[in-house]
Amino acid sequence: MDRKKRAHLICTGLLLGSFAFAVMGFALKADENAGDPARSFLQPLLTKAKLPGTWDPKAVAFRIPFEGPDTWITVADDYVWVRSFLGEMPAAGSAKLYERLLNENYELYRGKYSIDKDQGVWFELATPKRLVDTDELLSEVGCVSTAADYGAKVLRGEAVSTGPAGTQPKPATPAQEPPAPPAEAGSGPR
Repeated sequence: MDRKKRAHLICTGLLLGSFAFAVMGFALKADENAGDPARSFLQPLLTKAKLPGTWDPKAVAFRIPFEGPDTWITVADDYVWVRSFLGEMPAAGSAKLYERLLNENYELYRGKYSIDKDQGVWFELATPKRLVDTDELLSEVGCVSTAADYGAKVLRGEAVSTGPAGTQPKPATPAQEPPAPPAEAGSGPR
């Protein structure tokens, strides 16, 4: 692919992605009292699924710790959001990483990578609340935690793509403490 086509692909993808994230951010505006309904909806599901979630009232979300990136679960409007923070977007080589994330998003069926206003990279998945039961929640948490683990390795340059199906891991480096997701839905990773 020549340079002009690649630049056009990246610009088009970023514009479409920015538009999609703006639309999703608008749809995710939660009112100030969303914390209690979110917690009352999610707590029974987490208990039944035996997931070790801890409620964070500031983030209005449950945090589920993993060896890789932690997973956050919240409710905004009529959607259950499951997301993980992967790390900060590095300044060096960011054009190739943007292209890689765009390609990964194209290949993925469930969930997408996103970059927030502070250059933090997230993997997230949204499902209508009416479709979420214990089995679906477990499936979503598994999907997000697996993709986030891989995405964090890609972000740190520890995973090399061998095509759409797999990676070849490099030695791991110590993980950083992930930030809490934004307290107001729609103001964070979009």
